[in-house]
Amino acid sequence: MKLIKLACPSCGAPLNVSGAATVLQCPFCDMRTVLSASASVTLSPGLVAPFRVSREQFELALLEFLADGDLTPDDIFDRALVTERVGVFLPFYELKGELRATFTASAGYEREEKTHYVERDGSGREKRRTRSETVVDWRPMSGEASEVYSVWLCASQSLADTLRDWSQEQAARCGDLQELTEEHIGSYVLEDHAFSDAEALDMGGRELVLERARRACKDRVPGDRVKDLRVDLTTRDEEQVAVHHAFWLATFVYAGRSFAFGVNGRDAGGVEGERPVDTEREQRIQELGRPFKIAAGISLAVFVLGWCFGGVPSAAAVLIGLPLTLWLGWRGKQAQAELVAASRARRSEVLERIKRGQTASPGDDIDGA
Repeated sequence: MKLIKLACPSCGAPLNVSGAATVLQCPFCDMRTVLSASASVTLSPGLVAPFRVSREQFELALLEFLADGDLTPDDIFDRALVTERVGVFLPFYELKGELRATFTASAGYEREEKTHYVERDGSGREKRRTRSETVVDWRPMSGEASEVYSVWLCASQSLADTLRDWSQEQAARCGDLQELTEEHIGSYVLEDHAFSDAEALDMGGRELVLERARRACKDRVPGDRVKDLRVDLTTRDEEQVAVHHAFWLATFVYAGRSFAFGVNGRDAGGVEGERPVDTEREQRIQELGRPFKIAAGISLAVFVLGWCFGGVPSAAAVLIGLPLTLWLGWRGKQAQAELVAASRARRSEVLERIKRGQTASPGDDIDGA
């Protein structure tokens, strides 16, 4: 079984095609590459999590993602330009084995400590007061933890950094792995592992296993808090399994900035990405919350001053300032919610028009994407 495996000379993306194709179009930048017979290599054995999510489901997920968000610009469908959209088998290593970790730490136990003191009011009368605060008693401890582990390491060179941790979490829950065959690939892109299984631990796998060990050790520390956790890790029966996992990936540009978006190719509910932010709406939301903050600050200042010079101003601050502050807070929250709801409604209306086919379906630009 032979595959053509090349890198696009324009953008560097992996190019893969089966059969006797002589010209290959890059799924990222659309550049056409003339292939030669000498480029053929044998498909490496491994495991694969095949696609279950169709292109149509992926494009709908992208549209719904753009229609969501409290601060997403209202013109997102008019100004966003999709520059990349591809179904790709991303390379991963499943690192398996057994870990044993010894640790030392400080275990914190919380308790309430009350302090009694005397305070004089404006007329010189003494009043006994009690102040409570949380105190933490720290105690040294040590222990050990052992467990069978399985962590996933992304071995892709092309995946956006903002999606890397998410992709590893998604791959860890894929299940139903199959032996990789040419039939799985079809029209999708198959990206090679950027490093070998022997290099996986040094390329980030050891940190993932150590983090797994730290969580296991932390769970064994008693008390309410943990600090100064130090872990000494050893592993055995280590195994690195090469896996390819199905993902749909897209890149879109808005206002000159690129944003990455991904969908788990096995589960359309596994979605991750970054949206542009409407800075004017963000500023407006902050302005709507400012009256509440000002009123709360004034009421608190009057209360404290009144407490120092007599109880009447403090009582006035509570009777007048508190209801006003609460009303301003409620009104500000309501106005913020109305502003966000109106923006969401506008984007939802465009999305529904797109679903009804009243505007163009997702293409190179999201003009009604």
